[in-house]
Amino acid sequence: MKVTKHNDVYKASRITGPKHNYLGLRMSTSPPTEMSILPHNLNDELSVVDVTQLVDAVNAGIEESNQANAKTVFVLSIEYVPSDTPDYATYSLLAKAIAEAASSDFASDD
Repeated sequence: MKVTKHNDVYKASRITGPKHNYLGLRMSTSPPTEMSILPHNLNDELSVVDVTQLVDAVNAGIEESNQANAKTVFVLSIEYVPSDTPDYATYSLLAKAIAEAASSDFASDD
């Protein structure tokens, strides 16, 4: 899974046939006081992604990555598309891939 970084946002997506998921995360090595949720396409009337389930899926992916990596990372903000496929297992996989990339980046900063 390819993870890119634009400015300070790590981005990953998965598009398989009719299913599509985009996730952008700002990461830190310090726990945030508050996590921001930033939906894209606010004018989109078809919102099918449940934000609570999205946050739970992202946290699960981050936790799994943190158990395997030397550098613990935290989510500062989540970007998503409200009309994407509500496949929370995929969001968890995307978050894990992003956390692994961020952990590697932060570890090389030490």
